[in-house]
Amino acid sequence: MSVLQRWIKKYTGIFPEKIRFLSWLLPVVVVIGIGLLIGLTPKQTPEKTSSSQLQESVVSRGDILISATGTGELVTTDEISLSFPIAGEVTEVNVAFGDDVKIGDILAKQENTVSLDAEVATANLAVLSSQQAIDELKLNAQLTLLKAKETWLKAQQTYEEALEDFKGMNASRCSSDTLKKYITQVERNEERLSKQTVGSDTWLEIKAEYDSASANLAYCTSYTDLEKQAIEATYQIAQIDLAQKEEAYNLLEKNDGLDPDEMTLLEAQLNNAIIQLASAQEKLDAMTMVASIDGTISELNGQVGDIVSTNTFITIVNMEPMTVVAYIDENDLDIVRVGEHAEVVFDSFPNITLSGVVTLINPKLQTMDQYNVVEVTIQIDSYEALKDKIMPIGLSATVEIVQDSVSDTLMVPVESLYALDEEGAFGVLLADGSVGGTMTPVSVGLTNGTFIQILSGLAEGDVIYVDWLNYQYQS
Repeated sequence: MSVLQRWIKKYTGIFPEKIRFLSWLLPVVVVIGIGLLIGLTPKQTPEKTSSSQLQESVVSRGDILISATGTGELVTTDEISLSFPIAGEVTEVNVAFGDDVKIGDILAKQENTVSLDAEVATANLAVLSSQQAIDELKLNAQLTLLKAKETWLKAQQTYEEALEDFKGMNASRCSSDTLKKYITQVERNEERLSKQTVGSDTWLEIKAEYDSASANLAYCTSYTDLEKQAIEATYQIAQIDLAQKEEAYNLLEKNDGLDPDEMTLLEAQLNNAIIQLASAQEKLDAMTMVASIDGTISELNGQVGDIVSTNTFITIVNMEPMTVVAYIDENDLDIVRVGEHAEVVFDSFPNITLSGVVTLINPKLQTMDQYNVVEVTIQIDSYEALKDKIMPIGLSATVEIVQDSVSDTLMVPVESLYALDEEGAFGVLLADGSVGGTMTPVSVGLTNGTFIQILSGLAEGDVIYVDWLNYQYQS
């Protein structure tokens, strides 16, 4: 709480956070604040002044409190809204508005589970099928490995045959004896043709034999370009196929006959099926609404026989431990710390003061009525005094966060202090009968801006002078 706020609270009895939001009071507050801030500056040692210009003040005992005040409201510590998974008729409601429930309590039930039963059965079948596929893959692992080896060996044989053809496609495809035979036939028929009349029957017969021998000779001598292209393509295919079959076999051998890619796919299918089954089962289970937290029924949107949708049917709020969210002026931020003691008074129960502790400070400033405030969460330590009270969410409260305090201590008005030197020594004018009093050094402690604690130098009942009219630095 700022100096100005403390002054307002002391002399008006109104909490400063309530008065500061009234814009029409701002000029008054500013004037008072300026005068008070001037007065809070310790005076230097005064010149001798007639005691008739001073007012007397008696050193007394009292409490000094450094705190920040604010307003807040009661909040929940946990809240959950429950709904049915599908639209249908409500067949059972076991709670009423305001009832306290525990985790696991059955709250309500709904009919029409046929479609959900079917969904669960279908999902369960998918899980079984996926698991069976994995089991079969593992069971047949060795057989799969043997088949892969057989396929690899066949590919090796095919490759060797294609390689042999590839290497021989530029050589004669027939034996030397066959070549000699065809050469002899060609030469002999050429000679015979030369002795016959072109076009005669004999010439035509010999010409047919000649053409056949020439064709056979050409076939044995070399491969055609088209044949060479086909041989080369067959060889390349066989080479690629062999590499693939070998790689497949080696992969299976490394994994004990299991194809890792196939296993990964089947496991993914199984996991997806399990997720679908869990989702379907969750929907079916949700037909019986069960409390998932301890708390109080704060919302109930139906009764037995109602046809309800998938909107919220029941809301449970947990008020334990009792928690208040409060808003403190940003100027008092230096007072607010996690772990600081706090006192809370609900507006509806002004005679009951609760003790609490700051558990959380929102790292972002909030805005209220165009003013920046700090949002703090306060957990109430004990609230037995309110156990039998109705405590609705949002109940307004006034909070005071206490940074430091002393009780039953000697204290004097801060206006009575004089600065004796630049090292922080202070003194007061003791009314001992002399003119203007006698400057008496004092040790000081805690101050709330209005009073300051006296640690030594004065005794209870001592009379001191306060120069209210000339409270300012003097040369």
